[in-house]
Amino acid sequence: MKLKLDTALLIEVPKGFIIDRMTGRRVCTTCGASYHIKYNPTKNDGKCDVCGSVVIQRADDNEATVSERLEIYDAQTQPLIDYYRKKNLLAEVDGTQAINDVFKNICGILGAINSDEY
Repeated sequence: MKLKLDTALLIEVPKGFIIDRMTGRRVCTTCGASYHIKYNPTKNDGKCDVCGSVVIQRADDNEATVSERLEIYDAQTQPLIDYYRKKNLLAEVDGTQAINDVFKNICGILGAINSDEY
């Protein structure tokens, strides 16, 4: 069965923003609860709000590793972005907005596709 692709969705986020988000991530060593030093810090100075265990930075959440992963992502993804843009099937959303705004934009795109407005 062959399906027709209506659109490809790209959530666009600048590299600096991604690096900031990923290098600031922290995780509880016991329960796995997630935190961020800037956007969702622990309430008790590096201790998990859920279980009280130590919160750490994962070894691969450093700037060098994140930058390397982004280079690989770009190299593998850019040809697809170019392809779908050329086919006029690429929809782009600003991923730096608040989560609810990103969600609303995606829903708007999907709703427009389903109603043949896109």
